[in-house]
Amino acid sequence: MTRATAQCPSCGAPVEWVSAASVQTTCRYCTSVLVRTDVDLRAVGVKSTVPPTVSPIKLGTKGTFAGRRFTVVGRIVYAYERGRWNEWHLAYDDGGTGWLSDAQAEYAVTEQVPAPTLPSAQEARPGMTVDVNGERFTVSTLTTASYAGTEGELPFEKWDAAVMHFADLRGEGGRFGTIDHSESPPLLFTGKWASFDELNLSELREPEEVKAAARTLACPNCGGSVTVHLADRAVNVVCQHCKAVLDARTPGFTVLQAYHARVTHTPTIPLGTAGTLNGEAWEVIGFQVRSITVEGREYPWNEYLLHSPRRGFQYLTEYQGHWTLGATVRGVPRRTRGARPTAELDGRGFRHFQRANATTTFVLGEFPWEVRAGDLALVNDYVAPPFMLSSEETPGETTWTLSEYMTGAAVWKAFGLQGTPRVPVGVYASQPAPVRTPARATWAAALAMLGLLLVLAVTRYAQGGRTVAADRFEYQPWVAEAQQGRVIGPLVLGGRTSNVEVGVRAVLDNSWGYFDFALADSAGHTTQFGGEVSRYEGVEDGERWTEGSPSRTVKVPSVPPGRYWLRVEPQGDKPFSYEVTVRRDVPSGWMYLVAALLLMLPPALTLVRGGMFEAARWAESDYAPGE
Repeated sequence: MTRATAQCPSCGAPVEWVSAASVQTTCRYCTSVLVRTDVDLRAVGVKSTVPPTVSPIKLGTKGTFAGRRFTVVGRIVYAYERGRWNEWHLAYDDGGTGWLSDAQAEYAVTEQVPAPTLPSAQEARPGMTVDVNGERFTVSTLTTASYAGTEGELPFEKWDAAVMHFADLRGEGGRFGTIDHSESPPLLFTGKWASFDELNLSELREPEEVKAAARTLACPNCGGSVTVHLADRAVNVVCQHCKAVLDARTPGFTVLQAYHARVTHTPTIPLGTAGTLNGEAWEVIGFQVRSITVEGREYPWNEYLLHSPRRGFQYLTEYQGHWTLGATVRGVPRRTRGARPTAELDGRGFRHFQRANATTTFVLGEFPWEVRAGDLALVNDYVAPPFMLSSEETPGETTWTLSEYMTGAAVWKAFGLQGTPRVPVGVYASQPAPVRTPARATWAAALAMLGLLLVLAVTRYAQGGRTVAADRFEYQPWVAEAQQGRVIGPLVLGGRTSNVEVGVRAVLDNSWGYFDFALADSAGHTTQFGGEVSRYEGVEDGERWTEGSPSRTVKVPSVPPGRYWLRVEPQGDKPFSYEVTVRRDVPSGWMYLVAALLLMLPPALTLVRGGMFEAARWAESDYAPGE
């Protein structure tokens, strides 16, 4: 493809256009801003200077996104109250153009689309929903910005914009958008969030160029040396000597806040410590102490700001020995309101845990946003252990963060810290239950074993015990007691050592009977036992009643095989007939009941333990019992 070329009217150097859609460019030799009239160039009489950057992207960087190859041909640096960000102008190989937003190493690829009726800069507010060509977006951030510099090719003639209003939009499925209110009607850009790896970038800035962007100056408050590593991304830096909060955007630093508190905090992980988490190298560059106050009691926690040239920023927090690692969320969670609000993100449901005002009480190190002691934010936490979804609301901005619980041991290993981590206190909001086997799996295994036990019990009872003897007798009270005894046998008991069940059933008429039994073997060893039967009935107040039972069984356990005799001696107040049955190896239901209880014990303990753990978790929430 033939590119348009011309000479810079300011210095005579050659100027080449990469994108036919570009209107403005910057001479790479004299930094004059040039406007294209298609063949000739016109210098507008200004020099373009851009701040140094730690972004790995530069002019000439190539990449691929959504199947389209592009080249970075231009850059706008926007400055706003809480920081700066880059908008890289993309020239696609298919002739189209777009933008790559690079804000704190969070990337979004967009292009201009026809704009429907959009809210004005005065109407837009965080949380507002906007329908864009059939898509639903939520306004996440309102920003008032200005140009901090431009370089390379841009698709319009503009080199100095003092006040520009933007409304950032977030949608489902990683969709992203921006309403640019610098023109009337406003411009609309939509696209998607992209990870660094998804951009497939090449011809990036060398690491040495990034390191060269660092600067060291004297603190205007105490004179101590202060180094800024993040260049264009740093907004605040805190002097490690006097703890003064300094504005990193000014050439010689400006004191934003002097430190007057008596109590200082020493980070457990020293600033500058490098470590590896989830396969990515990170450096600790910032530290702050934040707290909430509930019923007059203060609950502080520590936050560490981690930076990676490729992944941007993540947040490592520690509260009473509990650690979480989080990053900002690209999409907008779907929320339900009510007595117990919920949130949903990427198909995972979260339950609201607490709502509180978080206050920053101490800061140290470097931050890509403006932060000082006394800063306030309204925080809402939603939990789905081991994850926590949190929103922070400040005037003009709502930020969502997704964090995951991790152990202190993992933090110590990642950063090579000395000693041992602090023992966690209590149960943390997103701490997973310390049960190795999920309760559902435990119950499933127990029910499967219970089913097998039931089959065995049914089979065993179907077989029943083996009847070895049965006989009928008469009892007559007027016969001498010595003549009432009866002997059944010999009883041949074979097989293994097992029980013997003796059952008696009498035909009674408002009377009772008692039976003495003696089971003797051929060696003369005797086991004695007995049992009572009775049967009474009548009519009282027109209603029939009965009581007692005419039958009784007695079981003799662990009877070895052999030859036995059973002697029966009845007693009673009236004559009756009775039947004696002797059975061998009769199933015992209590054994199966005990086995069933033992099988259900592990899942029951898991359930109880989990319930106690969850009770301890929610006792610290807005939904504690009695709250």
